[in-house]
Amino acid sequence: MASTYTVNLGIEKIGTGEQSGTWGTTTNTNFDLIDEAVNGVITVTLSSAGSSGSPNSLVVTNGASSNGRNKFIEFADGGDLGGTAFVQLTPNDAEKIVHVRNSLSGSRSVIIFQGTYNASNDFEIPNGKDVVLKFNGGGSGATVTDVFADLQPTALTTATLTATTADINGGTIDGVTIGGASAGAGSFTTLTASDDVNFDSGTLFVDASADSVGIGTTSPQAKLDVSGVGNFSTVYNTFSGDGLHIQCSGTAGDGNYAGGISFSRISSDNDSRAAGISGVQTESDADRVGLAFFTHNSNTTSAALVEAMRIDSDGKVGINTTSPGGRLSVRGTSGLGISDSHLAFGTNQDAYITTGASGIVVFREHDGSSTNTERARIDADGNVGIGTTTINEKLVLGSADSGSNFLQVTNSTTTAADNRGLYVGIDANEAARILNRENTDLIFSTNNTTRMTLDNSGNLGIGTTSPSSVLHLSTSNDPIITLTDTGAGASADITGSNGNLRLNSQTATIFDMADSEVGRIDSSGNFLVATTNNSPVGANVVGVGLFPNGSGQFSRDGGIPLFVNRKSSDGDLLSFRKDGTEAGVIGSKNGDLVLGTEACGMRFIDGDPSISPVTTNGGTLNDNAIDLGRSTSRFKDIYRAGSTISTSDRNAKQDERPLTEAEATVAQACKGLLKAFRFIDDVETDGDGARIHFGIIAQDLQAAFEAEGLDANRYAMFRPSTFTNDEGNEETRLGVCYENLLAFIIAAL
Repeated sequence: MASTYTVNLGIEKIGTGEQSGTWGTTTNTNFDLIDEAVNGVITVTLSSAGSSGSPNSLVVTNGASSNGRNKFIEFADGGDLGGTAFVQLTPNDAEKIVHVRNSLSGSRSVIIFQGTYNASNDFEIPNGKDVVLKFNGGGSGATVTDVFADLQPTALTTATLTATTADINGGTIDGVTIGGASAGAGSFTTLTASDDVNFDSGTLFVDASADSVGIGTTSPQAKLDVSGVGNFSTVYNTFSGDGLHIQCSGTAGDGNYAGGISFSRISSDNDSRAAGISGVQTESDADRVGLAFFTHNSNTTSAALVEAMRIDSDGKVGINTTSPGGRLSVRGTSGLGISDSHLAFGTNQDAYITTGASGIVVFREHDGSSTNTERARIDADGNVGIGTTTINEKLVLGSADSGSNFLQVTNSTTTAADNRGLYVGIDANEAARILNRENTDLIFSTNNTTRMTLDNSGNLGIGTTSPSSVLHLSTSNDPIITLTDTGAGASADITGSNGNLRLNSQTATIFDMADSEVGRIDSSGNFLVATTNNSPVGANVVGVGLFPNGSGQFSRDGGIPLFVNRKSSDGDLLSFRKDGTEAGVIGSKNGDLVLGTEACGMRFIDGDPSISPVTTNGGTLNDNAIDLGRSTSRFKDIYRAGSTISTSDRNAKQDERPLTEAEATVAQACKGLLKAFRFIDDVETDGDGARIHFGIIAQDLQAAFEAEGLDANRYAMFRPSTFTNDEGNEETRLGVCYENLLAFIIAAL
C-alpha cells in the first residue's frame, strides 16, 4: 500500500510494507514538518499584490517543507505592490490556525482566503496588525475567521485606601460617627456615590463602572447578581441559604398567583410590562404551588399579561394550557401537541407519534380521512417496521402493493433524485437487488477492510480494488477457490500462485460439455479424454489416456489415432529417449519419413518405393556406411522377389588383377569344404524338424587361407565380429559372404 498524507499538515503516513530500510528518512522529514507546523516562523516576501483571481500562494505541500505550514507567518514586500495584497492558502480542505502579521510598507492590507474567493469568507488584515486566523478547510467555500474576534478588552481599575483617620467636614454624617470604636447606626434619605458601594463585605455591592448590583458577590456578572448557596428544605414553605426569595401575601386559592418577577421593555410608561414569572396555586391545597410564565402580545400598554406556560406542583409542564395532562403538554391550533398518550404535529394534528400496548411506538400521518394512517412503528424489542405492522427483524420495509420496494441511500453528491444513490430491496418480480445508480464502484467490506469491488464497468474484484477482468480474484493465501459438496462431504480447491493455476480435487477432476463428460483426471492422476477407462487401448474403447508413469494411449474407432505434424521445416517429429538421453527419432526430410538412432537411420523416400540409409543429422542420405543386421542380431530369412544388387561398376574399383596361384588353390579347395548342417538355434526351437543347410564353415575357410599363407580377414568373403554373450563374456563370431565366395570359386574354375 502506497503512502498517504494527513489532511491538514501533509505529513506522510508510510504505507504498510513500504519504504523498507528507508523509512527513517521519511520519519525525520516528518519531524521537521511537525516542527515547522508547531513552531515555524517564516517571512513571506510578496513581489506583487496579486488579485482575487490570481492571488499569491501559501502552500501546504505533502511531505515537503512549505511556507503555508509554519505557525507564524509575516508578510513583507519586495517593493511597491501598488495596492492591497491577495493571498490564498492551499489546499482548501486543510484546517489550520496560524498567527499572521502584516508588515507591508505603507498602509496596504492583506486579504487572505482559502478556497474560491468570496468577500464574505475572506479576512482583511490591516497594515501593522497581528491576528490569529482559523482556516476551516471547507473546500471551495472555506472561510477564514479571527480566533479572538469575540474577546473584548476590559479596563479594570482597583484602588485601595487605608487611613487611620478621616476628616469629612466635621467627622459625622447625619449623626453617624466615622472612625468610632463601634459601628454607628444612622438613617439616610438619599445615598449618592460616584464610585463602588460595598455593604458588609460583599453582602450588597454596587459596581459603579458596570452599573450592576451584586448580592453575595463583589463581581456582579449581570444587572442583578445573587450569588450563594441556597437550599430548599423538606418542610413546606421554608427556604434557607443565600438564594433569591420572593414572597407574596396574596389571597390563597386554586389558580391564584403568589408573588412574581416582571420584565418590562424600555419605556417611560411604568405599566409597560412585557413578561413575567409568578408562583401560582395549582390546587385547593395552598401548599401546592407551581410556576406561571407570562408574555405580553399587545400594542396596548394596559393590556394584561397572558399566561403562556405553567409548571404545576407535580412538575408537569403546560404550554398554552394551565392544566398539563402529561410531563409536557403543548396546546394550540398549530405546532407541537403532547399528551400522556401521543405526540401530535401540525395545525390539524396531521401527524402523530403514539404509544400502544407492550411498549409499541406508532408513527401516523393524516391521509385526508377522519383518521390518521399508520406509517411506521417500533415494537417492544426495538424492531422498526416501515409500511408494515409485522416486524420480524430489526428493520422491516413493507409495501401494500406488488411493485418494487427499495431503501435509497444518498448524500449531497448523489442528490436525492429517484435515479441516484444506492438502492437495496426487491423489484416487482420479487428479485432481491442491490443497485448503485451512480457511475462509481460497489464495494463490500468486512472488519473495515475492502473485500470485494464491483467497478463501474462491471468487473468484479475479490481481494483487489482494481479488477482487470470480469472476475478478478487476488489473494496471498491458497486456495483461491474451494468448492464443497456438502452431501458428499468432499471439496475441491483452485489455487493460483507464482502465475500457476492449480486444481485440487479429492476424487476426480471432470470436464463436461453439453452436460456430458468429455474428459477427466482421476484420483490416480490419469488424464482421460472421451473415456473413463484408464486403459483405452487395452479395453479396446475410444479415448485417450495420459498416465503418471509417463505412458500414453490413443484409441480410435476408425482413422488415425495420433497425428504428429511439423508445419514449416524439416526435422524431428518424435524423439525417443532412455534415461533422458535420445535413443532415436522419427522425423521428416523433403517430405520423406526418417527413422534414426544416434548411429544410423532409414529414410522412406516419398514417390520412390525404396528405403535408404541416412545419418541422424536431419535424415541426410548415407551411402555405404550402415549394416543391415549384425552378428548378434541377425535376420533369419530374407524374402525378395528380385536380386541383391552389389556395386560392380569399374569406376568404383581399383587394383584389378587375376587370382594368384595361392588364391586359386584356396578357391579350388572350397569345393571340398562344402558341408550339410543345421543351426543350433533352429534345433533348440524346432528340434528334429530343424531344417538342413548347405555351406562352408567359416573356420574351415579361414584354415584354407592360412594353409596357403594368406590372411582370410583381408578377403571380403570372410568376416569376424565381436559380441558379448548371455554370460557377459566377449565372444567372436565368424561369418561368410556367399556372394563373394561364389565369385571366388567361379574365378578359380
